[in-house]
Amino acid sequence: MITILSKLIQFCFWLVLLKKNRLHIQRMLELAILTLMLIQPFLDCVPTVVEADPGTIYVPDDHPTIQYAIGNATAGDTIIVRSGTYRESIWIDKQLTIQGEDKETTFIDGMNNGDVVWIAADGVQFFEFTLLNASDDGIYLNDVNGTVIYECIICNCSDEGIYAPGSDNTSIENCTIYGMGDYGIYLSVSHDAFIAGCDIYNNSDDGIYVWNSKDALITGCEVYDILSQGIYVSLSHRTRIVDCDIYNNTSQGINLQHSDNTWIMDCDIYNNSGWEAIYVSSSDNTRIVGSRIYDNYYTGVDLYGSDNTATMDCEIYNNGWDGMYVSYSDNALIEGCSIFNNDDGIELGSTDRTSIRDCSVFENGYKGIYFSGSDITTICNSTVYNNSDGIYSYASLKTYIARSAIFNNSDDGLYVGESSGVIVNSNFTDNNDGINSYKSNYRATYCSIEGNDNYGIYGGELTTFNATESWWGNETGPYHGSLNPAGTGDMVTEYIEFDPWQTELYQPDILLSDLRCRRPHAGVNSVYYVPTGNIYDDSTFYAFYAYKVNTQIITPPTQSPGSSAFLDVDGSPLFDGDIVTFGGKFANRLVAYYEDAGLAKIGFANNGTHRIFRRISDGAHVYAVDSSTYNESEKDYFVFQIYADGDRYILTEWGIRAPGTYAGGICYIDIILPRVGSFTDSYFVFSWTDLNGDIKPQPEEIAVEASGN
Repeated sequence: MITILSKLIQFCFWLVLLKKNRLHIQRMLELAILTLMLIQPFLDCVPTVVEADPGTIYVPDDHPTIQYAIGNATAGDTIIVRSGTYRESIWIDKQLTIQGEDKETTFIDGMNNGDVVWIAADGVQFFEFTLLNASDDGIYLNDVNGTVIYECIICNCSDEGIYAPGSDNTSIENCTIYGMGDYGIYLSVSHDAFIAGCDIYNNSDDGIYVWNSKDALITGCEVYDILSQGIYVSLSHRTRIVDCDIYNNTSQGINLQHSDNTWIMDCDIYNNSGWEAIYVSSSDNTRIVGSRIYDNYYTGVDLYGSDNTATMDCEIYNNGWDGMYVSYSDNALIEGCSIFNNDDGIELGSTDRTSIRDCSVFENGYKGIYFSGSDITTICNSTVYNNSDGIYSYASLKTYIARSAIFNNSDDGLYVGESSGVIVNSNFTDNNDGINSYKSNYRATYCSIEGNDNYGIYGGELTTFNATESWWGNETGPYHGSLNPAGTGDMVTEYIEFDPWQTELYQPDILLSDLRCRRPHAGVNSVYYVPTGNIYDDSTFYAFYAYKVNTQIITPPTQSPGSSAFLDVDGSPLFDGDIVTFGGKFANRLVAYYEDAGLAKIGFANNGTHRIFRRISDGAHVYAVDSSTYNESEKDYFVFQIYADGDRYILTEWGIRAPGTYAGGICYIDIILPRVGSFTDSYFVFSWTDLNGDIKPQPEEIAVEASGN
């Protein structure tokens, strides 16, 4: 009643304003007001009527079909659909929230008549439905933004469960998608998608297909029993696959093609039947982290034509072929992984600059680590045991093996054929042969080679093998029938140089060659280049910095801790991370701190007659320059040294005078860096002779004068 009278008053009021029949309408207005005054005492006795929120529409209460409700809705409305089966296909062309009462009891049956749901508006939210029987897609997103699909079941569609072409910021959460004739979810040129908590299974093509899209996040999903690939990513950027279980798929678990900066984290990928559980092809900067890859029919991880990849903290085991196969993929990092019970643990083919660090590779049927045609391979801080061959290298140059234990392998601990390399601080024990070398040029120093069943080192024809300064299990050295018949350590053959040997095991704590394992060029905010403010030192500093490894991120000098802002009063660093710095004690407070603390290896002294490079630990002179003949414009001297402060590495270089310091920067760039694995001591004293008078150090003008630990 009140509503009717209010409407009447409003109507009369507007007519008065329009000056039409003013007298008659004024009387009507007076009558309406009088009527309201008369009924006011009775209003408290009238029950309150609660009207439906005009922004909420119920189906079938207000409209018999979902589509009819959409047609009568206004953007921003909510449509609530009661439990039941609705045999229709729906078109959503305005921003609506459409919510089923319960996905288990609220069905939209497309009756095999095109798509079940077509979304053609931004900001649509679609919850709690079961969609079935589409001759095309379960849900089609037509170039829209901000769609949310939540708690839905999508099944028995001829094409995709959800197809999103050109649709950004799509969110698909807690959905079950199965029985598709094509993909479960297909993102095409759709950026910033979020797919979480979904079960996707029993589809004829890929479970999830991401094509030409950026920044998709797929998390907490199970993708299984797919007749093709679990997740396929092609021509896409920065895809994240996190905390997913991907298993029992007919082809690969994950296939990356031409897609950069993809991350696969904390996933379980198992029982897939394709050639690879994870296949990474032409996809640079891929990261596989904290995942388990196991019980797959063929290879666990296959990296092909993909540079700068990292596989870290993974378990890779019980795969039918290789645990990891890396081919034509430079700068691969394999770190902190356990790789076991495969055919070969790790296989590298035509792949340069691979780094294997902190890994355990064991109980593989054939080779623990196998590489061919792969130069500059680095193996550090790893254990390789209970394989047939521990490490097998063929036609591979500049290998570096450090601080690793290779033991209990039934054939060779290390086999090298037509290869070259350096081994330091490593142990070869309880293998058949510790090392077997054929037509190779190798050096092993500070190593323990003992307790092997047949030979400590077996040298085949055309082998050059320098194994001096190693331990053979006994102070008498290795046994050689003619060169050391009194030796009671492991046997060696011809072609092996072993004298002098260690009479007790000594393995230095740090070597310059360890930069092969841990260069001062890696990791955001992990390496600090500390300038001194001295123009001569810092000119070298910036020249050195200019030759950083381009594929790795370091802290640039403009952001580095300066000597005043980031050093304590005693010169100690007030930051974490490795350090590179130039200049000697008198110009560099940081160097002065480490020399005074006894951590630096070499210091400088001048006794009046000589400029002296002295060992800080005991004061011994390692090299001295006659002051009477010293002329820095013709010949200067400098030292490179590396030492540790806890977990921190410190790399320092300084010369007697500024020309020597500058020559040291050039020496690092042109001499040390290209063959750093051969610098198997912790300090090196160099000389630079300016042969042509151009004040520009050339490699042929630099010589090593002394080195040690």
